[in-house]
Amino acid sequence: MDLQRIRNTSIIAHIDHGKSTLADRMLELTGAVDARDMRAQYLDSMDLERERGITIKLQSVRLDWHGNVVNLIDTPGHVDFGYEVSRSLAACESVILVVDAAQGIEAQTLANCYLAMENDLAIVACLNKIDLPAAEPDRYAAEIENVLGIPAEDILRISAKTGEGVGDVLDAVIERTPAPEGDADKPLQALIFDSHFDQYRGVVSSIRVVNGVLNSRDKLKFLHAGTSHDLDEIGVRTPDSTPVDSLGPGETGYLIAGIKDVGEARSGETVTTDRKGSSEVLAGSTRLTAMSTQTCVTRLRSFASTTHRSPTSLRHQELSDSDSVAASLVCSIWKLFANVLSASSDSRSSPPPRQWHIASPRATAVKLSAPTHPNFRPLRRLSASRSRISRPAFSPPPTTPARSWICARPDAAKC
Repeated sequence: MDLQRIRNTSIIAHIDHGKSTLADRMLELTGAVDARDMRAQYLDSMDLERERGITIKLQSVRLDWHGNVVNLIDTPGHVDFGYEVSRSLAACESVILVVDAAQGIEAQTLANCYLAMENDLAIVACLNKIDLPAAEPDRYAAEIENVLGIPAEDILRISAKTGEGVGDVLDAVIERTPAPEGDADKPLQALIFDSHFDQYRGVVSSIRVVNGVLNSRDKLKFLHAGTSHDLDEIGVRTPDSTPVDSLGPGETGYLIAGIKDVGEARSGETVTTDRKGSSEVLAGSTRLTAMSTQTCVTRLRSFASTTHRSPTSLRHQELSDSDSVAASLVCSIWKLFANVLSASSDSRSSPPPRQWHIASPRATAVKLSAPTHPNFRPLRRLSASRSRISRPAFSPPPTTPARSWICARPDAAKC
């Protein structure tokens, strides 16, 4: 396929800003899914995703638009699944930044946008949900320009729910996204950006071919794992899995090689052919490496002793990638213990907390220490059936002596 006809992009946004809804409208507009088969959150395949209405696992799909091929990746918006976003950006040349026109920039909007800027990706910004009564597209377009530096006139106004402006988003992706680079004559280099296990077919990996051509009969070699596997099937998602004979540079698809362990096809793996393949690992395919606390402390101390600086004064730019992880971990632990020690020392010098006596049906006296938080207000009244704050025992007022009456009758002795 001609590289000038291919566009690789992904949708990034804060949670609940309309990423999956926008992907649904794109599927309808491009004819990838029939109207009778369409459902909400079509790309989300997990039951938990449909139950909660959120995206947990990234999903890729191939769309045809005006003679061009758009390889789209729908990513999660929750901060807990941010690593899914970073993996998808390694397979793209641009991102579609979706911002809620009624809420504006949120936390994950900034985090994902800065991540795209670090990867030098083109940004197609759009304000979604302009059909809401509370929408203020002009206000938040100016906010995006001030915070992110994207010109307000380049920000699209769309409604993923009604479909308004979705076609303009696809046109902007074709216009602003650079075509992928690659050489079909070079040895095969493909990047795995996602993998999941299928109980019937084994590990299914989502890949992006960078150089060379991946044929359905090739024997593959995984450079990180150091293993070789016979290829069973390659294909593209349209969004249904469709087998193909080959995948060229710039194309995105999936591969199945009969792998039984997901650990042998992790995200970030570089795939090549077993014979006459490439020995170079692709950029952006760095995998997270587990490190013990002792290793982190050892590396941090060695670096601190070399530079004659305290561990908490080290900056991440001064360390390598692996040492940066150690620095962030140990410095966080260091500061945590410092806060705990300072808090404990303050508590020793503070006056003892107030004591409250609780009258309980099962206990004669229970002592509770009142919290020292400034906003704490002790509980004064509870229902009679539950424990209540005891009051002093009732003591009747002192009795007055009885009055003496004097009888004036003649027989006073009888009174």
